Amino acid sequence: GIKVQGFCNEKGCRDSGKHTFIADAKSFTVEAAGPVTIEAGGSSNANSRGEPVNIRSGNGTNSLGGKGGSINMIAGDGVGIAKMGGDVGDGGTVNIKSGDSLE
Repeated sequence: GIKVQGFCNEKGCRDSGKHTFIADAKSFTVEAAGPVTIEAGGSSNANSRGEPVNIRSGNGTNSLGGKGGSINMIAGDGVGIAKMGGDVGDGGTVNIKSGDSLE
């Protein structure tokens, strides 16, 4: 399953938060004012692994120039301006880490 967490709870949402969840035949969209986590199930069984998270772009299946879709991972822009009295806005980082192997 997919678990989406933001600033909403049983009491409602904060005014500062934008919360959207759309899943239809054309797209799947999640927007939240807080973190968005997609996590597959773990396993505590002996000699087994946790479930994978698969992100796959679409195939271009037309024989006349069909092209496969791209996978884009884009960090957020930092737009802070020092002369406005705030911090300089560094752009976000894209981190990719493989799993550890423990013996």
